[in-house]
Amino acid sequence: MAKGHEYLSVHLGFDQVTEHEIAAIVLLLYHAFGPSKSKPMDESSPIFIALQNEGVKRYKCIFDNNNKQMVTDFFQDDFIKKLWEPVIRPNITFKHCFEKTESPNPDIELTYREISRIMKDDFNLEMPEWWTDRFPATPFKLSKK
Repeated sequence: MAKGHEYLSVHLGFDQVTEHEIAAIVLLLYHAFGPSKSKPMDESSPIFIALQNEGVKRYKCIFDNNNKQMVTDFFQDDFIKKLWEPVIRPNITFKHCFEKTESPNPDIELTYREISRIMKDDFNLEMPEWWTDRFPATPFKLSKK
């Protein structure tokens, strides 16, 4: 937890870092500290005490087994919004997004554009400029088939 505090206060310059934020950054950066399918979360651990079950789900399980509500909770979370500009947005790179395929799938370009719209309109989070230049937001919410 000390490294989490150092990262937030020294490297990012956050003032008055809370136990919740420290536990959250530890789970975001060091997934091994959270629960897994074979290892439940120790409820006496400082991470669990700070975040409780919902927080552990939000910051750890979002990467393991997410659903629409979990994604919404994650991107609407105050701490994620606080991290967006200094940490998350700059690390959304073309290589990171398309490393396995080497290029975006043209068959789902409308999906990429919808991601731009959702991030901006629903979560008030701007995607990186390279992303919005390539995938401008759809002008309206796409209807489900």
